[in-house]
Parts: sequence; structure tokens; C-alpha cells
Amino acid sequence: MNYIRAGYPGLYLVSHEEPRAEAEVKAAAQATNHSLVAWSATTGLVDTTDGRTLSGEDPMEAVTALASLPDDTVAVFRDLHLFLQDPNPVLVRALKDAIVQAKAKGKCIVIVGCRRLLPPELEREFVTVDLALPGKPELGVVL
Repeated sequence: MNYIRAGYPGLYLVSHEEPRAEAEVKAAAQATNHSLVAWSATTGLVDTTDGRTLSGEDPMEAVTALASLPDDTVAVFRDLHLFLQDPNPVLVRALKDAIVQAKAKGKCIVIVGCRRLLPPELEREFVTVDLALPGKPELGVVL
């Protein structure tokens, strides 16, 4: 994923295939020597290398925890768009602040969801990438 290599601080991956989207982010993180953490409302923020929980299930807590992560970290947020559907102004502000810090520290915040749903305050902060369906070569590997 060239966006991580190029230093984009916010990416929004639109896909119904969450495992495949996360696999692409993981490969990009490894290729660029970035650490990888992942968040969901059921697991909290987890370091993917050792399974250690870094923060709880609350999205605000997870976004706030990004500041304490090392430089060159990619943070994947699963279904965060659902918490932004009826936007909490404090969460929106925290995300905007996290994007500014991410840009300065080589971090990348990646939201993965089946549809793009961002409040207007965040629309220009995230680059949207529609993850295409797998082509013949990818399907050949699976079959």
C-alpha cells in the first residue's frame, strides 16, 4: 500500500472483506517497518505482534492511546465509522488531533468499514480507498 509508504496519516478502507483488507494493511506495515495495532469494540486496542491489550473497548480511549504509541505505527480501527455515524464532538476532535500527531510521528490511522461514513469535519483528513474485489490471480491462489 503506497499510501503508508507516502506518509498519509489517515486512510479509510472501504471493503466488505475485513480480513483481506487487514492482511493488505499488515503487509504494507511490514514492508515499511511499521508496528501494527488493531482496535475493535470487542477487543480494544491490541498490539498485533504479541497480543497485548493497550487500551479498552471505548473508541475515545483507543484514539487517545495513539499518542503513547511509538513512531512509525499503523493503527487499524474496525467499525469505527459506526461510532462516527452519530458523531460525538469529543471523539471527532480527538481524531483530528490524532491525525495531526500521526503526520508528525510517521503514524497512520486506518479505518476499515463496509461503507464510508465520516462526519464533514473528518472528510478531508482521510484518504478513501475502495478495496477492489480480488481478480483472477488472487482467486487462483485461493482455489
